[in-house]
This record gives sequence, structure tokens and C-alpha cells, in this order.
Amino acid sequence: MAGSFKLVGKHKILAEKTLALIGKVFEKRDIDYILEGGTLLGIVRENRLLPWDTDIDISIRSDQAKKVKRCLWIFWLLGYKTRIKTFKKDVGPFKKGDIRIIKIQKHFLYLKKYELVDIFVKYKVEDEYLNIIGKKPAIMRNFPSKYLENHELVEFNGFKYRVPVACKEYLTLVYGDWETPVKEWDYIKDNKRVKEVIDQL
Repeated sequence: MAGSFKLVGKHKILAEKTLALIGKVFEKRDIDYILEGGTLLGIVRENRLLPWDTDIDISIRSDQAKKVKRCLWIFWLLGYKTRIKTFKKDVGPFKKGDIRIIKIQKHFLYLKKYELVDIFVKYKVEDEYLNIIGKKPAIMRNFPSKYLENHELVEFNGFKYRVPVACKEYLTLVYGDWETPVKEWDYIKDNKRVKEVIDQL
């Protein structure tokens, strides 16, 4: 969502390499994650990263965030930059200082920053998980808890990644008709999991 480079050519190669690295690091440290958004959609539907997508999408539960923070040094050593974005004020169930998203970035020689990976942090409220994406406006999304608390595996490029349990059902929940490619995606109008639109964080 946040990136500006399409996942083609050298950017596709970099994205696939980074996704494999994340999968291996997270599995070794028993970090429970799921592939999310366009990354999940592309791998399940087409066995590829979508060439019109701009980044890798991953979700974690809030109880996994500290474990992710503790392994970010691995990415630093390998030439990535990381950024942790927190809530600047209380917003609904989210408290000031709660982690909103963890970003893994690349800086190229011409100094352009590539927002390569978004790791969304989702918080449990009653029987669902919530997170906020976007800025002006932002949206609060909701997901039934079973998709964040259980997973299955999908193989891509020789590695098995964690995806939501009943992932095709999950894709229908998020996208509706996910089997028909849509290259232009409006994160507010097209998203089926909008619980609330927030004018400004």
C-alpha cells in the first residue's frame, strides 16, 4: 500500500528475497504471522507477487510485536532499514504508544526510500481483531479472531508461508470476488472489512 515501486524486474526479485528472509526469521523465532493483502491474494490466486502491487503485506497479533522488534537487528545487518509507527494519541481501543505498523525499508543508491514491507499489528477486542490503516482518512478494519489465531501453510518459491486458516474464505471476507483480478484498489471503497472511517489520527 505504501510503496511506490511496482513488483516487477529487480523490485520483484528483491521482494521475493525479502519475503523468504522474513519467513525464515519468523519461523526460527516462532513468530506467529500471516500473509496479508495483495501478497496473500497474489500467491494464492496466481502463485506470484502481483506485478501491480507495491509492497509485501504481513499481519501479526499484538502479542507478537515484541518478538518482531527483538529480531529487527537481523534486517539491519542485511542492509534494510526498519521503522516502528505508534499511535500518537488514543484512538478507539488503541492507546497512545501502541504499535500500529512495523515497516521494513530499502534505500537505493539514489537515496529513494522503498517502503518494502508493511507488518500490520492487530489488536484483539472481544471476538475480533482490529487495526488501522491509512492517514487522511484512515480506516479501522475488523477481522474474526479465528483468522489471526489459526493458520495453514501455502508454498511459494519452495518455502511454506503461514496464511489465515481457510484462506480462500478469508479472501472472500476481505475482497468479495477475489478470483477476478482488480488492478486499481481503493483501500476505503473496495475494502470489505471497514468498521469505521477516521478522518484524522
